[in-house]
Amino acid sequence: MRDELRLLEPAGAETDPSVERPDRRLDARDRASAGQRADRDTRKLDRGRPLPHRYREEPYRGVVLTREGVDRLAIDDARRPRAHVSIAMIVEAREALRHEVALANRIIERFGLSNAFGHVSARIPGTDTFLFPPRRSPGFADEQSLLVLDTDGKLLAGKGTPNSELWIHARAYAARADIGGVVHAHPPACVCLTQIGQPHRIVHNQGGVFADGVPEFKRIGLIRTRELGDLLAQSLGRGIAIMMRGHGITTAAADVRTATIAACFLEESAALQLRMLAAAGGDASRIRAYTPEEAERVRDQVAPGIVERAWEYYAAVAELKPLGG
Repeated sequence: MRDELRLLEPAGAETDPSVERPDRRLDARDRASAGQRADRDTRKLDRGRPLPHRYREEPYRGVVLTREGVDRLAIDDARRPRAHVSIAMIVEAREALRHEVALANRIIERFGLSNAFGHVSARIPGTDTFLFPPRRSPGFADEQSLLVLDTDGKLLAGKGTPNSELWIHARAYAARADIGGVVHAHPPACVCLTQIGQPHRIVHNQGGVFADGVPEFKRIGLIRTRELGDLLAQSLGRGIAIMMRGHGITTAAADVRTATIAACFLEESAALQLRMLAAAGGDASRIRAYTPEEAERVRDQVAPGIVERAWEYYAAVAELKPLGG
């Protein structure tokens, strides 16, 4: 454990007498010096642009606040640790988020949820802005091509034209502060279910993540206006997924990884449901779908670690170069 902690220390920490280690305590002089430096660094940050997150909140998924620029010193009166985020950390975090968004877009193309169309986005934490791919197949997505939009649909940064269905993403983020990632795709099995009048049913363990239900957006056509985006967000409610009749699906979750894996699981679930329906001769009553109680129990069993394990697999395939790369 001690070696793992040392890996997170800034360069020079081995010889810096002000850094408290598990086997060393600071004396009064060290603590006073540490407090002065911490206050000085805080004043420097305060003169810059405000940080896009709240005190002690991880600014981006996957970034640990015990790295460069973080005050990890034990000061007498500091009952709560003080976290100072450096510009280097913010830049690194933004690059990591861009990588995840590009990867998620390639995942939905590689695994047949979309081909030339479809898009995945991620909220820039602590803001009303989000990363969004340009108007191109998600299979071509890379970090450099991503755009920055706000929840009013305004292009803030990047070169290229955003997809006209940007409103699916913009209004989902506007409606729910807990949403950090959105996927819109056109998986064939899900589209089939909406067109034969079959609601989504939970028929396997991974489907347990949808124990709260998957509503259907019955209005056909593209979501190209703010008003339709608001209507879709309202239909989604507090859920994680919604099917769109003859169109596709939208998933929304706390982060882009969870939203992407939810989209993959929903298509897998729909495909199994169609195969069961065919095997049952079209008699839906013969499908032994999970009861609500069973679905909740399975969800609780599979939830721990399921997203990270699934993401590891899907990402390993999609990490292979973007289309044309």
